[in-house]
Amino acid sequence: MAPRIPRRCAAVIKGHQGGVLCVRFTRDGAYLMTAGQDRTVMLWNPVREDADVSGPALAAEPGSGPLTLRRPITTFAGHSHEVFGLAI
Repeated sequence: MAPRIPRRCAAVIKGHQGGVLCVRFTRDGAYLMTAGQDRTVMLWNPVREDADVSGPALAAEPGSGPLTLRRPITTFAGHSHEVFGLAI
């Protein structure tokens, strides 16, 4: 049986000044990197809405709620073009 594809928004990323072109999680799910049209790469600590802000919690489990991305940990700027891919 094929995995179910979510039919609702799982996360909203508001840190970029343009479209998000690539999203990658670390293997353990503790961090997330996004790349965008604004020529930046952002490092995030994904936290569930109901989780303690001090500890990471990945909202990838069914029924755990939408993913909340608070402000990025850091932003890597200075790329000469849009960033289309990431390798973690």
